Amino acid sequence: MNRYLTLQYFPRQWKRAYIKIIPKPNKTDYTELNSYRPIGLLPVFGRALEKLFVRRVTFAAMKFDKLSERQFGFRPLTNTTAALSAAISAIEQARSNGLLTIAVSLDIKAAFDNAWWPALFHRLRLIDCPSNICGLIRSYTTDRTVTLDHAGSRVSKTMTKGCIQGST
Repeated sequence: MNRYLTLQYFPRQWKRAYIKIIPKPNKTDYTELNSYRPIGLLPVFGRALEKLFVRRVTFAAMKFDKLSERQFGFRPLTNTTAALSAAISAIEQARSNGLLTIAVSLDIKAAFDNAWWPALFHRLRLIDCPSNICGLIRSYTTDRTVTLDHAGSRVSKTMTKGCIQGST
């Protein structure tokens, strides 16, 4: 894996996703397209290499102090429970000081499906991500394919944006 990082190369066969369509639970009408979830099955070695570069990008961002203390995603030792605990603590603190608290929640529909790769590379530059990691991620985003087998037919598409659900 370290050799791929040095070469800044993500093997093409490791970035081929095979899509499986899974019915969502508790849906009443399975004739509707949104009653199903596509899941991308990726090679195990590709997933391992993804984990390696995600950890290194996270380390680079933390090393250069580019992640806010209020960010819980993509930070070690944080999770949804920690985020909720921080929110509850802030609400309780405001309440004890006689203040009101307003919360705003934003859910971007299909955010991972529409992740724009140029913005990703811009952000990597902003956090001073090492060039070998950026090169590996550039290779990772090049020539990615998704394949769907259904009803005796096979369709493949080259990805130009987004992140398959099931991948990092």
